[in-house]
Order: sequence, then structure tokens, then C-alpha cells
Amino acid sequence: IVEQYFASPSVHSGHASDFAAMRNYNWYANHFYVHIAVSSGNPTADIVWPGSEGSCNLWSEIEARPLHQGKRVVDCEGYAFIASRLFAAAGWTLDGFRIAYGGALRQSSNFAYHVAAQLTSPRSRAICVGTQSARTRSMHDEAREAMRPNGAMRVMPDVFPTQAAAVQAVRQPARQQGALTPADQIPGP
Repeated sequence: IVEQYFASPSVHSGHASDFAAMRNYNWYANHFYVHIAVSSGNPTADIVWPGSEGSCNLWSEIEARPLHQGKRVVDCEGYAFIASRLFAAAGWTLDGFRIAYGGALRQSSNFAYHVAAQLTSPRSRAICVGTQSARTRSMHDEAREAMRPNGAMRVMPDVFPTQAAAVQAVRQPARQQGALTPADQIPGP
């Protein structure tokens, strides 16, 4: 039903449709979802999604999440999935998924990373969304906000066709190191 609303003329058409879609996403995401780090009080808390490579791929995966103060508990994979579906319903193009990861290169599979949907509006406005907030911003800005507690981070320059491909790429240490240039590094707070 929410996708039908985003496809409606009140969101999809008119001069301000880009901002209407962002405003409606922000309202919806803030009123119905909460990040696991907020609900748990643990800034490094994460969700293991049932999709390939731990990605969130279905509304049923979102709906199966527990509630915290009346809101579904999700993380960046959940927000990226929700954004990809709702903005697509509003006429935006899903370009793919982007990844940033925090701290030094790690050999283990358990390290901080952030996934976001990269979307382009019918008026060519590009945004990256992996939180409850959609604004006109780059992946560097998205990562800086989302990964603030994790210190320095890097943004992989690739745009991946699926969440699973993005997560798989960031979990490959050799891939992380080879895909980055100094310009991709973002200093911590």
C-alpha cells in the first residue's frame, strides 16, 4: 500500500516531485522504523538479514523485524531496501547500491560498513539513502552521517546492481584495498 501512495500523483508529479518524494520518505521512515543502534543503545549493533550475503531483499523481511516503541527495527540494509522500493514507485531510477566501510581494513567479516541505495529522480537529482533521511547528497555525505561513531571511513567507488553484490565486495579485503584511491577516504569526526 505504501508503494501505491508513492506512485500517486501527489508524490509522483508536479514541479516539486523530487522534494515531495524525499519529504514523504523521511516522514514514513521516521514514523515507522528505528535503527537497531538506536533501539539497542549499541552503536555497532547490526542485523543479520536472511537474503544473499546478508542483504535485505523483501518486504516480508522488513515486516518480520521486531518492534521497538511501535517502530520496526532495521539497519542500513533495511533502509536502503525501503528507499529503493519507495523512490522507484515515485518514478526514480535505482542506479544500484553503494558501500562505505569504517576504520582500517579488516580481515574478519565483522566490521562496520554502510550500504545505501543510489537513486536518480526524473529531474536527474541524485541521492544516496541508507538511513531514515533522504536529502540531496553524495555517498560521501551519506557515509559521513551514518558512520560518524566509527571514525574514519572509505567509500568504494563502485555502484553495485544489488545489495548482495555490494556487501560481498566490501567483505573481500583485497577488493577493498584495490578499489580505493586517497580521494575515496573520508576523515572521521
